[in-house]
Amino acid sequence: MRMYSQQVEVQFASPQDAVQATCTLAPVYGNREWAFSARWDDNNPNSLVMRERMAEHGLKGTFYLNQTDGKGRFGAQYARDLLVDGFSIGGHSQTHPKLAELAPNAVFYEVLANRIEREAQIDRPINSFAFPYGQYKSQDDPVALEATTRALRRSGYHHCVYIDFVNNNPHLAQGEFSTVLQVVPGDRKVNAAKFKERFDRIFKYKGAYAKASRCISLGVHPWQQGEEWDKLEVLFDELSGRADFWYCNLTQYAAYYRQQHFSRIENQPINEASATRRYVLHRPDPTELGDGVPLTWVINGGGVRAVRVDGGPVEFDQGDGTVVVNLPHSPSRALPQKIAHIELPAGAAQVADPQECDEFPGAGFLLRPNPDDGVLTLSCRTGDECELGDVRIRFRLPLQYETGIIDRHLRGVSAESRETVRVELPPRRREAVWSGAPHYYVAEVDFSGSSGPGRIFVTYCVD
Repeated sequence: MRMYSQQVEVQFASPQDAVQATCTLAPVYGNREWAFSARWDDNNPNSLVMRERMAEHGLKGTFYLNQTDGKGRFGAQYARDLLVDGFSIGGHSQTHPKLAELAPNAVFYEVLANRIEREAQIDRPINSFAFPYGQYKSQDDPVALEATTRALRRSGYHHCVYIDFVNNNPHLAQGEFSTVLQVVPGDRKVNAAKFKERFDRIFKYKGAYAKASRCISLGVHPWQQGEEWDKLEVLFDELSGRADFWYCNLTQYAAYYRQQHFSRIENQPINEASATRRYVLHRPDPTELGDGVPLTWVINGGGVRAVRVDGGPVEFDQGDGTVVVNLPHSPSRALPQKIAHIELPAGAAQVADPQECDEFPGAGFLLRPNPDDGVLTLSCRTGDECELGDVRIRFRLPLQYETGIIDRHLRGVSAESRETVRVELPPRRREAVWSGAPHYYVAEVDFSGSSGPGRIFVTYCVD
């Protein structure tokens, strides 16, 4: 995981306050009790109505989309329209198959190709996934759960809306994925009484539910019609405006959970005569998170006078013996502002020159997998007015390989130059089930350019 560090300085009213203070990371942004969101599945024109109705009540959520269909419907403009008012997009596979019935490498393609297509359309990272039909394992195929788990991990996801997949999965490490407590108002017919019963149960047994997730999510399908919309509106109104809720989309929640779980506060030596305490915060890079949501510190102890991060002041809320600080990411650690996809043709083995895309003129890439020789190469060529800085490459490999992710770093690619990155392919699994096609090779390239941070996916698929 890409990590970086920030210097945090807290000035207290007295040396005694400084010595006695303790710092922790809040499990929910803003030190709220719960995150509250929603997930709505599939390419559905009703999703636009759902977004509008929720936004009127200050609610947010995530729409889990399949690929643009063969008639060009539910494409880039549809996805961008769903982002308005703080909503986000999640992955739902390309063609909505029952993933547990597919060969492992086909699962990987369905999952990752979906993320790549939608990220390139909305110019925003995607980190959350919903399984089509809710299917991710099979009683008849013991490999299915391992395959779907590997596919999500290798594709860059770290959040799944299916709680059993996350909390009862032997192929996942503790805290590797986040999830939600799903409460369903009704896909076609809204059952307010049943919804409230389930909702109230979470609060009655808060301790047990909070161990599974601190995020409550509506769902699942926006199939409501007629008066059912009015019934939903009543529920939305009752759910809005709560001081104990962080209203977020699931991309934000996933990003917050991941950084809260993997961040670490390093206390610096204490000078008992000083009213200032210094810390080093080690936290994941935003590109590992999928969103730039700040990280909430809780300082237990009174008398905080100022908080500074990397020398700059940060606002804070001071309560009765508790101070809440939302620490922003470093400005130099920005998410990509533009995302593109270079899809190499099936005969790309015969292509000699790096291919360009309209979004980043002058930057060309060529990905060449050679399993027989055990190498994978990525070539980058720049034009006379194109420079790339801090080039971070993440190779994502088909499930046939024992190791699925390989990282490389280039300090930069200067104008009118060409750089080639060569990596050795890891060993392949010998069982026949893991060798079936398609073999989908992906280079995810993050960089800084003249127009800001960018990302290009370079893909090559072998059937």
